[in-house]
Amino acid sequence: MAKKGLFLGLLIAGAGIAYSKYRSLDEDGQRAVREDILDKADIVRDRAVDYAFYANDVLDDLKDAWNDHKANSSDTETYSDEEDTEENDDIVLSSDDLIQDQTGNDDEGTETVTFNPNTDK
Repeated sequence: MAKKGLFLGLLIAGAGIAYSKYRSLDEDGQRAVREDILDKADIVRDRAVDYAFYANDVLDDLKDAWNDHKANSSDTETYSDEEDTEENDDIVLSSDDLIQDQTGNDDEGTETVTFNPNTDK
């Protein structure tokens, strides 16, 4: 808070000194100071307008680049294993699709499981 007060005090004191010096000048000196200040203000205004145009151009370039990127990314398709599979490609077995043949021979221990892909679900 003290720094802000010091800065504000110095700013007001400087403005008071500048105004008193300006008032102590003759008519030609005051005119020269006014023209100098107006010229510098015009230069600052022109630079501000130029920078605003530069910023607008950069923004337009970024928008164009983003739109080009989006257009290029939508033209090319990426493929992965998950995208290539369709729902019809999945094999789902139900108990009706499996036929279990058990032979009466327990000593062999063989059990045959047969898959019938032509059965309707």
